[in-house]
Amino acid sequence: MPPIPRPALIIAGLILLASLAVSIPRQWRTAAVNSRVAAVRAMLDSLRAEIRSCIVELDVRQAAFEEIDRHVDSLRALVDSYESPEGTVEAADYGAYLEAFDAYNAAIAEWTSRADSLRAGSTACREITDRHNAIADSATAAFREAD
Repeated sequence: MPPIPRPALIIAGLILLASLAVSIPRQWRTAAVNSRVAAVRAMLDSLRAEIRSCIVELDVRQAAFEEIDRHVDSLRALVDSYESPEGTVEAADYGAYLEAFDAYNAAIAEWTSRADSLRAGSTACREITDRHNAIADSATAAFREAD
């Protein structure tokens, strides 16, 4: 086998170095992209867990609201039962009527508090969900552009 000419060895060496110069940065970029993908996935997983927790809390608030709502309805029915169609109350029933009316007013305050809590919880869950969806949509768009 004849010896390989020096210019051919130099050209082969340059080709090898050029391919390494292209390949190594690509591997670094791939590692950086994989790292970012993992970070985005971890963030989305965390937000999904937060959403699940929020929904459980929202269910608890919903049940508490429905409980006070039924109580308010029953008190309203009791108050209505004391009132005649003209809106008057028999003198003999007036003490019980006032008691029922005061209980109804107190229950309305609790109903309002639970309704506000339910609305606040719903808003919080919606914000977490919106944040999750925005990040997921942005990541999906970015990864499509990268392909």
